[in-house]
Amino acid sequence: MPRRRSTVSTDSINIEHHFILFRYILSLLGFSSFMELKNFIQSHILDVTPTFETTNQTPTYYATTLCKKLSDTPLSLYSISITEDDIFRYDSNILNYLKKINQKRQIPINLKYYQYLAILFTEIYFDLLKNKPDEFINSLNNFANSTFTFDRKTMNKLAYFMATGSGKTIIAHINYHQFHHYKLFEPDCILFITPNEGLSKQHHEELIKSNIPAILYSESGLTTTDKVLIIEITKFTEVKKGSGLSITPDSFEGRKLIFVDEGHKGQSSEERKWKSYRDQLAENGFVFEYSATFAQILNPSEAPDIFEEYCKSIIFDYSYKYFYYDGYGKDFSIINIQNPREIQADLFTDIMFVGNLLTFYEQLLIFENNKSLAVKYNLEKPLWIFVGSTVTASSQKEFSDILTVVILLSKFVSEPNWALNLIEIILNAKTGLRNPFGEDIFENSFLLLPAIYHSTNREEFYHNLLKTVFNGPGPLRLFEIKNAEGEIALKTGDNSYFALINIGNVAEFKKLLTKSNFTIESDIISPSLFDSIKSKSSTINILIGSKKFIEGWDTWRVSSIGLLYVGKSQGPQIIQLFGRGVRLLGENNSLKRSNNPQIKPLETLKIYGIKSDYLVKFLEAIKKEEIELEPISVPIKPQHEDKWNDLKIIKLETPKFYHDEFIDISKNSSVSVTLNLLPRTTVGISTSTRDTITIETMSNTPEYDDYLLDLSPYINLFNWQRIYTELLSYKLEHNYWNINFTIDSLKNILSKGAKSSSDNNFCYKLYVLPEVKNLTTYSDIIRLEDIAILLLKKYISALYKIQVKEYESKNATVKNLTDINPLSIFESTLNAYIQTVYVKKETNLLSYLNRIHNIVNDTNVLLTNSPYDPTLPRIIFHESLFLPLLLYTRDLTHIEYMNPTGLNEGERDFLLKLIDYLENPSIDLSNYEIYVLRNYPRSGIGFLIQTSEKFYPDFIIWIKPKSSIYPQAIVFADPKSGYFLSEEKINLALSIKDIEKTINSQGYHITLESFIIIVDNSSSPIPDKNLINLNQINLIFEKVIPKLNKIDSQP
Repeated sequence: MPRRRSTVSTDSINIEHHFILFRYILSLLGFSSFMELKNFIQSHILDVTPTFETTNQTPTYYATTLCKKLSDTPLSLYSISITEDDIFRYDSNILNYLKKINQKRQIPINLKYYQYLAILFTEIYFDLLKNKPDEFINSLNNFANSTFTFDRKTMNKLAYFMATGSGKTIIAHINYHQFHHYKLFEPDCILFITPNEGLSKQHHEELIKSNIPAILYSESGLTTTDKVLIIEITKFTEVKKGSGLSITPDSFEGRKLIFVDEGHKGQSSEERKWKSYRDQLAENGFVFEYSATFAQILNPSEAPDIFEEYCKSIIFDYSYKYFYYDGYGKDFSIINIQNPREIQADLFTDIMFVGNLLTFYEQLLIFENNKSLAVKYNLEKPLWIFVGSTVTASSQKEFSDILTVVILLSKFVSEPNWALNLIEIILNAKTGLRNPFGEDIFENSFLLLPAIYHSTNREEFYHNLLKTVFNGPGPLRLFEIKNAEGEIALKTGDNSYFALINIGNVAEFKKLLTKSNFTIESDIISPSLFDSIKSKSSTINILIGSKKFIEGWDTWRVSSIGLLYVGKSQGPQIIQLFGRGVRLLGENNSLKRSNNPQIKPLETLKIYGIKSDYLVKFLEAIKKEEIELEPISVPIKPQHEDKWNDLKIIKLETPKFYHDEFIDISKNSSVSVTLNLLPRTTVGISTSTRDTITIETMSNTPEYDDYLLDLSPYINLFNWQRIYTELLSYKLEHNYWNINFTIDSLKNILSKGAKSSSDNNFCYKLYVLPEVKNLTTYSDIIRLEDIAILLLKKYISALYKIQVKEYESKNATVKNLTDINPLSIFESTLNAYIQTVYVKKETNLLSYLNRIHNIVNDTNVLLTNSPYDPTLPRIIFHESLFLPLLLYTRDLTHIEYMNPTGLNEGERDFLLKLIDYLENPSIDLSNYEIYVLRNYPRSGIGFLIQTSEKFYPDFIIWIKPKSSIYPQAIVFADPKSGYFLSEEKINLALSIKDIEKTINSQGYHITLESFIIIVDNSSSPIPDKNLINLNQINLIFEKVIPKLNKIDSQP
């Protein structure tokens, strides 16, 4: 029987499962998950997200729909049940609350379905806590089943985990009325705690709109019981000093009702102190807390107390994943340059900056050309912001990044040739930066600009861009706005201001500007430009460095973001930044995307990384917000098991290499390596065709002599003692103890660099941008020395792997296929092997989920060849050693991933061509048996090459006579895009013959072959090197069969 494999995941825990209170109330309504509740409501109401009418008509859509579920649900197992009468009573209460907050509003609030449910859940909670407290707590503890323990003391807090832009403010206002309706106690004071003064003012305005009496702490000091006091958490202190506005928590006496907005930005000591203030205020009171970032702070191993506190108090979860997949908010697209070695990291900043600029320019043009649609869909003039996740005003890294942006803006308006050259390569998608699919990262990124650019004069295009984005041409000028705090405005020439820098410490930043030769002028007339950015008359197109945006600035304008400093452990800030960027008012204030192709760029947030790894951290943070998945187990059926013992496999082992071999680097001159130090591309995208959040990288491989660098002229400039010490450490770290080198042997390697792409006598090819060759400062030499160290490390690694490879070839053995269990990659149970498909559980994909279940549950359907099935594509063919072979292609947006992964498009196309060939072969195969196995990495057969640890060709093909075991051929076939070809993989066709020679010297009659199959038109085949295309599958058999016939005919 197959060995059972561990299924324990090392991934982050599913925190939703631990939201006990939320799950408990779901169960009272008859649902096991929010997705089930959401899908039930939306399936019973024609409009996916119907509005809640503000008339006096009750019951509402939602109440009657939920009652349908209650009528089909058995009594609760936890002693408490919700009746239809209860639902209608809660429904009537909600309607009354809504009337109260709409009483003075010119445009009445309509509740979205999720807002209604959040309020309904709160109704249930307060009703039970007020009228059945002991029964409620006992029932809740029974449901929790010892996960957590609830008691009356801990039932004084409710938390709402809701996406930015989902309307938490409205929930808070209705919570105010709910608390007063159920009268758990009469509060002595009511506090609304915010992160900053800007949000305090915003909440004050909104409370007044909702006819809730409120006052700002800065206006009045302490408050009375009939008004909400709005105060920033930063105003609290342990000890009152001086006559300022700071205040101690114990200044507020009695029982308090507290509202907390976004109280979490991380886990710093200062933030933990703020939490202690909130806890002190909440003693004997009640707390409502609202946040979009709970997923970023809840970790049971790092902060178990906080984890338990919020898992017990989160009453509603409508985090970003639900918000996005319901169609709310903007779409988003993310592009970033990543180079973890940080060598040349700044060299491609220019490309990313101009790419971002062009994206924003196109958004402005589309807005101007579609004013009527913009009005219809509530789209405001686009705004480009540069902002980081840090909120420390004096952050030197953020200041440095802001300075970089200023320098780039200045360069763009003052150096038209530089700007136009970058515009040319970006709009023609010839930057040399490719995405994981082999395309330039700017391929198909623009809707209008390429056509405009190619139909106008270059200089005219540039002039129009300056006029639109910069309000006109001219040199960059900077002005300190004296009538505002922390504002430096930018303009070109005498034109109106086009950009605004908003930071906390202007004096320090002015010093940096002065050091960079910028002159800062004074503007003593203009009022605050930041305060007027939301105005339709604002000329500001670019906002730089404003932490106010992260902390809740109320604007709908943001359409493009250039990330500034993104540090570690700033997940909550990243989510706030992302959530505010995707806010969308939408048609009829629906908050939803229109999917109108004319304005799609205006409903898509574009995010670029200005520095190397900012987007990696950004993507890792929002990865936690992904959609809920349902794992589906697909049974894998072994085929031809009676033949497995006859099929041979090579075994490559190196147990004695470290003892048997000694490597002298000076005596091995046949090794050559290529080191490409051009940056790598990181792409994350969320669109209708690719709506998952991913982190992927791909190296560029240009073959241009301008990028080649020979280090031999620089050898004597280097600190060789430093280089030698670095390489000794590298040797020890990698256990390369049996390799020897000296400073002279290392110099000898660097003296043999390729001088042209056609050079055949070299130790290395080094690719860098031409700017690296310009040595003007000592730091330039150090940078080149770092490159030399990287190059030598790669050379030593390549040499070592070649020696291991040669040792493997000389010591290769043969095993039966049964000895390695070819299906060990699959999870196994007592009766079957399993491939797990993880399917998204969004509403619009439920039909896919149901169809996959139907396919998997019907063996005959599952084992039907369906390579283009839009639900669960699969290949079924007789020669495979297991069935089905599942496909995982880019168009399967309903499937998040598979374990193990499915076949990609190239692998699919290869197998389909192979099937076609075997049905109509070009030569006689009637006397041969043919078997095919998917060769999974790490569980299959891999070959050492220089550029990676091992190369695992995608398929193994056996060809053997029907009447005997020998002779047989073992063919390794790897279908691949030409963009991902490497010389080393192609050369496996040659080096595999060394292994063949070794094993046949042991008495076997085995032919080994390796083929690379190009699956696209990106490269030309070279049949002599076993590099073929999809229409040349015949060459595999036409090469192998004659060899087998020849061996078979020998006596």
